[in-house]
Amino acid sequence: MNILLSSLSGSLQADYSALPVTSGASSRRSCARALFLAVAVFLGSTAELSAAQKNDLEIALSAQRVNKVDASQESLDDDDNVAPGDVVQYRAVYRNQSDHALRNLAPTLPIPAGTEYVDGSAYPAPVEGSLDGKTFESFPIRRSVKTPDGRSLLVAVPVSAYRALRWKAAELPAAATFVTTARVQIVAQ
Repeated sequence: MNILLSSLSGSLQADYSALPVTSGASSRRSCARALFLAVAVFLGSTAELSAAQKNDLEIALSAQRVNKVDASQESLDDDDNVAPGDVVQYRAVYRNQSDHALRNLAPTLPIPAGTEYVDGSAYPAPVEGSLDGKTFESFPIRRSVKTPDGRSLLVAVPVSAYRALRWKAAELPAAATFVTTARVQIVAQ
């Protein structure tokens, strides 16, 4: 499933609380609707750009199901239906269509309810994660917890708690592209 966004002047509204269920066996979810949710947030990732810069930025977003061919090979397909346990790869290509650099690009990918980020799948590095979709931190996100004996211990938060990813592209040169990818796994609800 692919979407090409050449004008960013409009806005999308979406409810990120759940992936809609399609009709069919074993509560299959629609990749197309999950893609729409990601598109809305990817559009939001251009918020720091000026109106003129937004018109210069083209975004091509795709979501594909990851299939294991064998122990060492994978393939990607555009099947719109996914089930719990399936992995979906999001890929966004940001293309600067202007003759000048764009600054302050911060592509953001939500991790919708009903999915979990696949650890290590975000590209390129570095990437930041968020537990609430608003505050971003370097990987791995860590929190202080109290041990039974009262000591504080710094531990990594499980990636299943991550709700969004963000990349930083301080400057996107004229006619250049910036590509991000990340994978999520569909979980049973």
